[in-house]
Amino acid sequence: MQCTVHVLRPGISVVAGESRKISEADRESFWRSKGEDSHILQEGVTGLWTVLRSANTWRKTWPELFVSFPAWLRQYCYGTDYDTVGKHAQHTLVACARYFFANGTTKDVRHLFVKDAIHLLRNGRDEIRIEICGALSYCRADLLGRFNYACAAASLEACERRRRGLCRQIAFLALVRFARYDFSLHKLMREKLWELFKSAPELMFDTVGILLLELTVVDAVVALTC
Repeated sequence: MQCTVHVLRPGISVVAGESRKISEADRESFWRSKGEDSHILQEGVTGLWTVLRSANTWRKTWPELFVSFPAWLRQYCYGTDYDTVGKHAQHTLVACARYFFANGTTKDVRHLFVKDAIHLLRNGRDEIRIEICGALSYCRADLLGRFNYACAAASLEACERRRRGLCRQIAFLALVRFARYDFSLHKLMREKLWELFKSAPELMFDTVGILLLELTVVDAVVALTC
């Protein structure tokens, strides 16, 4: 595949993560700041997003890439210096996960980065938790199958009072998405949401409190119609 020539070069995962935060007005100066490797890095980032958008095709056409691409990205996400490499690689991984969650036409594409998303949601910093919850809130209606429970449980943890307000709000959006399409999660959600609400009602009323009420109403209606 021609677009993968530069994709797996060292540094692409970092620059891809950095470039996602750059406004259109600052993009030209951003690439100039990369010096003599700017052209190669830019080609690599373009190739990365091209690979991403064509994943539903290359999973069968280039199965070896389906294995090597995630492995290449993970090596920069974990076990590296967070501030210089890790955080940018993690942002790239989450961007990939978000696209696959929303656009993957097969289970293996949608699930490619779901274990990484769950791990980072439980162990990462709030800035990456916010992005992961945002990615989960864009899942297709068929969600993530056998990973639904783990995703919901990790999103509930992201709602805890020690998290930043924005983290709780975006985690709430992920929970709403999963609650809407997987009723089997309602029992888990109700129990944990009630604990969260009691821990800080003043913080949780406009998110957790509302979802708790909605779940109660939906489950009552379902029980009456069964």
